[in-house]
Amino acid sequence: MNIRKIISAFSLLLLCPFVCRSQVGRLPTVTDIDYNYSQEVSGIDDMAWTWWFGPQVWSSDDYKSKLWWGYTSARGYTGVAEYDAASRSFRKMHLKKGPWLDDHNNSVVVLLPDRRLGCIYTNGHDKGNQVFVRISKSYESIDEFDDAVAIDFVGTTTYVQYFFMNGKHYIFTRTHQGTYKWAWTCSEDFVHWSVPAEFISATNKRYYIKMQKVTDVDGVIRVIAYGHPTQSTDSNIRMGFINFNDGNIYNKDGKTVVTRLGESFYYTDLDILFPHEEGKVLRLFDVAASPMAECAVAVASFTKDIKTDSRYLIYRNGSIQDISAGGLPFWDNSVYLGGMTFLDKDRVAVCRNDGLPDNGTDYVELWRYKGNKWKMEKCLHKEKVGENIIRNIRPLVDYNGRYLLWQRGCYDNRQKPHTFTLEAKIYDLKTGKQIR
Repeated sequence: MNIRKIISAFSLLLLCPFVCRSQVGRLPTVTDIDYNYSQEVSGIDDMAWTWWFGPQVWSSDDYKSKLWWGYTSARGYTGVAEYDAASRSFRKMHLKKGPWLDDHNNSVVVLLPDRRLGCIYTNGHDKGNQVFVRISKSYESIDEFDDAVAIDFVGTTTYVQYFFMNGKHYIFTRTHQGTYKWAWTCSEDFVHWSVPAEFISATNKRYYIKMQKVTDVDGVIRVIAYGHPTQSTDSNIRMGFINFNDGNIYNKDGKTVVTRLGESFYYTDLDILFPHEEGKVLRLFDVAASPMAECAVAVASFTKDIKTDSRYLIYRNGSIQDISAGGLPFWDNSVYLGGMTFLDKDRVAVCRNDGLPDNGTDYVELWRYKGNKWKMEKCLHKEKVGENIIRNIRPLVDYNGRYLLWQRGCYDNRQKPHTFTLEAKIYDLKTGKQIR
């Protein structure tokens, strides 16, 4: 082998940690499920999203003041929506048709360094072994997208979490093949991706993680992990760190090495950040972006029989504060609640129910940490739930912190499969006005 080939091979290995080969696959134009489908539709009704995706909302940081977010429709379409503050217009683009109706048919939305939009999604809820990446053909536009690039994983996929660190793009997803695991892949150009590597496994059903970059060290991700409240034996909140700079995965102290990147570890190798109370379980909502030595995590706590109201809690640097009542889940056998999302480590948006008779009233509020306490700062919206089960749920804050979104509508399990009829509500945090 000549020196040029040796250098070329070595450069490929440096693309990302533990890369063995680059993998790009283009899907055919027409299949039973057309992943390269594109259809523009108007309005922002019929839009839903779910947890464990991120970022799901991204605003432009220049004078154009555009906003984009990912969604799935009640017909199973995955898409990306756009709001233009200058023209006050809304558009959305269907990107694919999923194999079944599910709120997991969602999309991550990323504004790439070259100002094109990137969308990342799976085939739904454990319905295929790929993660798909599509890039818009024009800057800051959803007019047209390149064909989807398919990244093959071991096991079916669902959920996508994306980060840009040290000049590289990272995608994380949960996989399932007998047991639940999480895996990651990375790329320098958002097109050629490394062979996915597993890094966490759990025999418990439906094990989840929520990741967040630390704000003081580039290349380090905080991992908050826990099991499904009613379908796992462990809903304790655990914490660790992935350091892509030195190739180690650390425990919650940030110093004790659990394993090396490229090796999988069992979830109980991570120490418990805080445990659930006796007779209760926890529901993880969100993790704040903060320095490595600090930590803020939003959760709900409720009894295992889920017949009593939940309590919204925020863990902050070793202490736990009870925020408010969260209300009952959406339906008796569910653990879905309104939710919380961090605007930053000192502010949080809350969607909650007061738990009163006749399904109570939903509230959308802003809370702030001040004087060593979390205090309600402003109520953005309140609405009686009623027999139609109109809910205000799943708040999302955009990547640049300008807009807050939440879902409003019916999310019901009285039909099989579960149905939802939801619209996107949008609040401008900079102007203090609800724009939709």
